[in-house]
Amino acid sequence: MQLQRSKRYSQFDLIKYGLLTLLAISIVVVGLLETSLKDSLAINLDKLIVCSLANDGTHSNLSIHSLRIVNFAYRLLYCGICLFIIHIYSTNRVITKLAVILYGSLLCLITILYTVAQMLQVEPLRIVAFRMDTLLVSPMPVILLISASFLRGKTSL
Repeated sequence: MQLQRSKRYSQFDLIKYGLLTLLAISIVVVGLLETSLKDSLAINLDKLIVCSLANDGTHSNLSIHSLRIVNFAYRLLYCGICLFIIHIYSTNRVITKLAVILYGSLLCLITILYTVAQMLQVEPLRIVAFRMDTLLVSPMPVILLISASFLRGKTSL
């Protein structure tokens, strides 16, 4: 009986780490194909805008907004993959909820900073938003959360 349990847990660990490896590879692939993904999304969104609206001068304004929508969709895709990695690694709902709150608040803060910087024409604020944005679309939060959960498991109080 004990042998079957350890065998089942080792198979679960094998599946877990195989899935984590697959997700890590997908982050690298998404990062490498960022430009082509964004370009193809922007082209398709522009075609959709042209087909749905009359060409009365609003197309150029909507093209600028479509690029913002594409960038936002890319951020959501990247954050979703990172959150999935954190959830699979930790298998703890509290850590997953904490990660969702951290990613969501960081995404909202960046959006607000970009909007305020554009409205007030404040370049230093846009630079701060850009630096925070690079943190959002980097694997650093995943690395920090996994390291923190590993260290928490090593130390016993």
